[in-house]
Amino acid sequence: MRIVGWLAMVVGVVGIVACLAIAVGAWFVRPTIDHAIDQVVSVAADGMEQAEGITDEVRTSLGEIGTALDDIATRAQEAAAVPTVDPLVASGLRLAVERLAAGPVGELASDAALLRQRATTLSATIQRLDEAIPLVSLPGVVTGAIDELDARLAPLDRAVDTLQQLTATPAIDPTQAARIATAATDAGAQIDGITDGLGAIHLEMERVHSDVVAAGEQVQGLVGIGVIAAVLAAIWVGLLHLLLVAQGRRWTRDED
Repeated sequence: MRIVGWLAMVVGVVGIVACLAIAVGAWFVRPTIDHAIDQVVSVAADGMEQAEGITDEVRTSLGEIGTALDDIATRAQEAAAVPTVDPLVASGLRLAVERLAAGPVGELASDAALLRQRATTLSATIQRLDEAIPLVSLPGVVTGAIDELDARLAPLDRAVDTLQQLTATPAIDPTQAARIATAATDAGAQIDGITDGLGAIHLEMERVHSDVVAAGEQVQGLVGIGVIAAVLAAIWVGLLHLLLVAQGRRWTRDED
């Protein structure tokens, strides 16, 4: 029994050391895991903050487009009210439409494309995190709201195309000026719908941000529970090994 007793004490001591290492390691690893989770949440938050910045630029472009369309509609209505459209007035209308298409409308299209790219990238990131983290469901992002925004932008693009076609002729008569005024008014009517679409995107972003933060807190809670369970289990198994050491000592004494 002496050999068995010595073996029991060796195994018990090794077990106690291993359990202590597990308990201490689990406790000290937790801050590292929490930091990694905070970084994940930060990446998602930064992506949504960038997308929010783009929506602000879209709002600015929409304001400029609305102002330009009101100006074009006013000029065209005045031109339609006279028997003959002054060539300088026609040239001014043509130039105003060209500036609208090349300026704020072009910027709006670029910003909308960039917003879609940001939302798609963010969606893919969150989906990968959702697949990588068990027991936690991460939210989707605003790709549906982006699709809705694209649908609302399409009528505005068509209206601007119509304005370009109507002002592409060398001369503009009163009837044509009336059609330009109508097209500019119709285009301006799309602004409110697009603004509503941006509002929907903003609400979706706020929801996603809140859900990502909640998911991060949930993961941290699960990690905390896991660490406590690992420490308690290590202590319990360590106590069992301590009993094994005591039993081994008894066996060696009995042999004496």
